[in-house]
Amino acid sequence: MAASESLHQHDHKTVANLQALIKLQYPARRLPLTDYQMVNSLMVGRHRSRARGRGMDFEELRHYRVGDDIRQMDWKVTNRTRKPHVRIYSEERERPVILVVDQRAGMFFGSRRMMKSVVAAEMAALLAWHVVDRGDRVGMLVFNDQHSTEVRPANRQSQILQILNRLCDYGDKLKRSVTAEQRPALASLDDNGNRLNPMLAKVRKLVGHDALIHLVSDLEGANDETGQRLSQLMQHNNVVIDFIHDPLEQALPQQGNLALSDGRFQVELDAADQDLQQKYSRDFAARMNRIQSFLKTRNIPVLPLTTAQPLESQLFQMLGV
Repeated sequence: MAASESLHQHDHKTVANLQALIKLQYPARRLPLTDYQMVNSLMVGRHRSRARGRGMDFEELRHYRVGDDIRQMDWKVTNRTRKPHVRIYSEERERPVILVVDQRAGMFFGSRRMMKSVVAAEMAALLAWHVVDRGDRVGMLVFNDQHSTEVRPANRQSQILQILNRLCDYGDKLKRSVTAEQRPALASLDDNGNRLNPMLAKVRKLVGHDALIHLVSDLEGANDETGQRLSQLMQHNNVVIDFIHDPLEQALPQQGNLALSDGRFQVELDAADQDLQQKYSRDFAARMNRIQSFLKTRNIPVLPLTTAQPLESQLFQMLGV
């Protein structure tokens, strides 16, 4: 236990820190992160939402009172007893929320405040705290380039700690996988796109109906099959994409030499090269257009989250809290 705890005390900028994730329980209470209203707010001005609200459960049958909705009148019981009765419903207390958290090698990247992998862990932690606080069940599928771990949906404090510890574990593995000692092992890793789609297929087996699924990822390798997988999940559930990105992925610095590496190979670039600048920006724009196209046609809302700003302030601004 002591060894595991020590692994989770990293600088929170590069690897998720357990104590930092625990502290997110406080802002999580003020954010409408899982309400269908949140999903609707993301769709405003773009396209109609397909968000499913919580269902209603029958709670009791009682005598009619002034002000009761006449549409809830139970006419069979009223006729039988000769006294007006209404059916009272309560909102369902539990709605499963599934977190799908990307911790592949490409997520270990960040040019500003922190790595994309840490932002993803923070978002998952905020969601987990929020879900359990409101009485719903939360589960998780976290994956990297080689492995994945499932946490079955449940509603209890110990569930959150299990989720946070798994996030920290995967952060530890991610950091070790890109060190010099581990680089030879990266040669055998699957392509990112090939890894994303099987995980979405796995999520479909994990969830049932009427769940809210948050895919926390940079969507590296997303393709037509990814869109098909998301459409399948959308048939009986709601899906929100928490899209993690870094400013350096959009545009290179205007000057200086850059050394870039994927863990196996390293190249040096002259950032002052205008042709390189333009090609780099065009490639990113083309990738974004592809992603936005298949998300928009499927009515999938997106929360764009950058590594350059504190996550809490981004969410407060986007959700209008």
